[in-house]
Amino acid sequence: MTNFPPIRRAAVLGAGVMGAQIAAHLANAGVDCDLLDLDRDLAVRGLQRLTELKPSPLFEEAALFRIRPGGFDRDLARVAEADWVIEAIVEDLEAKRALWKRVEPHLRPGAVASTNTSGIPIAAIAAALGAEARRAFMGTHFFNPPRYMRLLELIPGPETDPQLLERIRQFAERRLGKGVVVAHDTPNFIANRLGTYATQVTIAEMRARGLSVDAVDAITGPAMGHPKSATFRTLDLVGLDTYVHVAGNVRRQAADEDERRAFEVDPVVLAMVERGWLGEKAGQGFYRRRKDASGATVIETLDLDTMEYRPQEKPRFASVGAALKAEDAVARARALLGGGDEAAAFAWAVTRRLLAYAARRLPEIAGDVASVDRAMRWGFNWELGPFELWDALGFEETAARMEAEGERLPDWIAAMRAQGATSFYRTAADGSRECYYPGRGYGPLPGGPGFPAPAVLRRERAVWRAPDATLVDLGEGVAALFLHGAKDAIGPETAALYHRALDEAERDWRGLVLAATGENFCVGANLMLILMAAQAGAWDQVERAVRELQGVNQRAKRFPKPVVAAVHGLVLGGGAELLMAAPAAQAAAESYIGLVEVGAGVIPAGGGVKERWVRALAGVPAGAALDLNPLVQWVFETIALARVSTSAAEARQLGYLRPEDGVSMSRERLLEDARRRVVFLDEQGWVPRATPPVPVAGREGKAQILLAVDEMWRGGRISDHDRLIARRLAHVLCGGDVPAGTLVTEERILELEREAFLSLCGEPKTQERMRHLLQTGKPLRN
Repeated sequence: MTNFPPIRRAAVLGAGVMGAQIAAHLANAGVDCDLLDLDRDLAVRGLQRLTELKPSPLFEEAALFRIRPGGFDRDLARVAEADWVIEAIVEDLEAKRALWKRVEPHLRPGAVASTNTSGIPIAAIAAALGAEARRAFMGTHFFNPPRYMRLLELIPGPETDPQLLERIRQFAERRLGKGVVVAHDTPNFIANRLGTYATQVTIAEMRARGLSVDAVDAITGPAMGHPKSATFRTLDLVGLDTYVHVAGNVRRQAADEDERRAFEVDPVVLAMVERGWLGEKAGQGFYRRRKDASGATVIETLDLDTMEYRPQEKPRFASVGAALKAEDAVARARALLGGGDEAAAFAWAVTRRLLAYAARRLPEIAGDVASVDRAMRWGFNWELGPFELWDALGFEETAARMEAEGERLPDWIAAMRAQGATSFYRTAADGSRECYYPGRGYGPLPGGPGFPAPAVLRRERAVWRAPDATLVDLGEGVAALFLHGAKDAIGPETAALYHRALDEAERDWRGLVLAATGENFCVGANLMLILMAAQAGAWDQVERAVRELQGVNQRAKRFPKPVVAAVHGLVLGGGAELLMAAPAAQAAAESYIGLVEVGAGVIPAGGGVKERWVRALAGVPAGAALDLNPLVQWVFETIALARVSTSAAEARQLGYLRPEDGVSMSRERLLEDARRRVVFLDEQGWVPRATPPVPVAGREGKAQILLAVDEMWRGGRISDHDRLIARRLAHVLCGGDVPAGTLVTEERILELEREAFLSLCGEPKTQERMRHLLQTGKPLRN
């Protein structure tokens, strides 16, 4: 990998929705940035909007201080300080060309210049620039919102320096956490071209088969490997006017009549735009919400034949049900498309047309199948890209079936079949993965092989497997325990399997990574099992489960070899306790961490209260005079209010991550970074931290907390049961009934946690909260 000069400063031109959020994400990544608009006031307003957007585009508000607002009128010369200049103004060719003519004299030698556009030809914009600037110019299509949408399409112009393109690719992947694909300079590039086509054929097949909006969304959501918003909820979120514009962009630029016809928008969609039924932003689209006579929210669906709204329906199809029960994306696709009902026939018709179209357009829009698949997975959140799906269904069988049903396949597919190829992807002789490049044959995946995905490691490098966890070989003498309990929760055997992994790590490995294979690291304990045991009065069982979690966490904390928790997504309750007990951590930037047990009517009991207090004291110099009360009140509020970080950066502020814990901007690099951290700690001569007794706030601290609690209770802001939970939490956090400043062992605080947890589990109102949370997914205030 080439070592390019670092990008230390950027300039974003345009402080609108996209420009300001691109600047925010650069700031998230630690890059100082100028944000310029027509004048400074517009740029300041763009910054202000960043603090109002939900979800926030910022990891933490402190990132705003990395962004310096300014105006084109007075501050354009600041561009000369930037290593990367990103223009993100209105989608208008002439406006972009005019701005770049003004910017060009200020570009520093070696700087990269790019335009953020979803479809304007890069060559047409670059034509306004001189030869040197054209060499540094490219398209950078950030998907919206930039913090949360992983895809970044890089589009070189005809004269773009390949080294500068590679510099941005590496920077975007490593520092911005982006999934980068290189697209050809064609209408709508890769993801929007195929995504829009998929919507076009979905609507066409729906109309031809007389299916309803509800039916299509039931089929084209998770059962098809797509997001829950499926087809029409997605269109409502995007905006029908935006969709018509994107489809029109391809139609206007298409080189042949067949392509122009493929992107003609259905008349019913055009009629909806004419009526102003644009989706969420207009209050109605394919769906609308209204209040019924009782004040309850009712969701209605548009009947496309009558253009009237009717109550939402929930159609059921056998093939959809079978797909939703399948274990993985490949099994889901086979279950849905192999069914014998109306939904399966519809899904196959859409899939057949999409696969054939992707194959025909591939040489035009990209250089390889992997770039297309990645664009659809990262940009549209599909589980499988079109060529991955084709492989899953069987390369030759699917090609033959499509041809038999009248689909035209391109010459490069015929060449593959003639060569005896059996898939778009294959494993090379050295074990690396390869994909197919039309006209070239098989070659390494673009951007390099990367670190194997958790699913691949679990399948190909398992040391042992169990229902709740798998131990794998990460390489370089490091093992990883992958948690995969039901619904990302702690399973009945999780603690025992963690002990088993620690046993083997102590004997055979340099260290251990604790990770997970699901969408989230861990959402906490299995609440259903706790509720069932509590209702049955099986208190020994509940206490044993709590002791096991506390015990394995304490063992990990004091382990003689490095243990690194590699976390991502939701890290809640018991999951946060697993994280905090690990002596080191590597967190994905998008990690949402918190002790949320009060929502279920209990307090943390796997060491969470203890660890949160120990961490709060960690920054206090030894022997320093300290008033513990403000500190204990802050920790109490964090737990009692179930505060969850909105990012790994905020998790540091809340004390869930240490200052020295690592953050991976890209989740795909999380395991690699965690392994590297284990190796580093081992090479440095790992010594576990000492766990001496800690001072507690005692009776005096508890009294101050309870004064505030009782004031809230008397004011009606918390219920009787909230008050009871708060009193139990305060007792544990303050070390029990002891004088302020008493030194208390970690084991004593753990004992207090267990006592409070068991006591609260026996409360009828706690059990009501647990039942409600299980049934609705929402906390109950009783």
